[in-house]
Amino acid sequence: SILYLDAMDLLDSVIKSKLSFAQNERYQLLRCIILLNRAAAYNIQQDWKLGLRAANEALTYAPNNEKGLYRRAVALVGLWRFSEAEGDLRRLIEMNPNNRQAHRKLNHIQNEGKKYQQAKLRNAVGRTTPSFKQVIADKFADQADDLCCT
Repeated sequence: SILYLDAMDLLDSVIKSKLSFAQNERYQLLRCIILLNRAAAYNIQQDWKLGLRAANEALTYAPNNEKGLYRRAVALVGLWRFSEAEGDLRRLIEMNPNNRQAHRKLNHIQNEGKKYQQAKLRNAVGRTTPSFKQVIADKFADQADDLCCT
């Protein structure tokens, strides 16, 4: 990813003069390619936030770019943002139904999303259970006292 940072800096420093329309299009394409490669490098390093940032920036140049959508989905999964990742993958599959990698990743995140929701529910129940148990115990203790004393 450092190399892609250097490539982007070099590209930006070279482009100081006013560009023609054709040159500007080539510049934007090159910038998009560098950002896509940077996103892939960050995702490999599991630096999900920077991978997401690079993919988002690449998608500003090419909103329907398959690699950009896929790499953003990978970063979103790494950040446990499953519904957003699923949206990108569904969009990608709609554009290219033959993209096997997108189908595999979508199946993967649907399974991971279920596991995440179950873990979240277990944690929520685990946190509230002691106070709930205490309320029930107090309630039955009051009732037991009433029953014993009558």
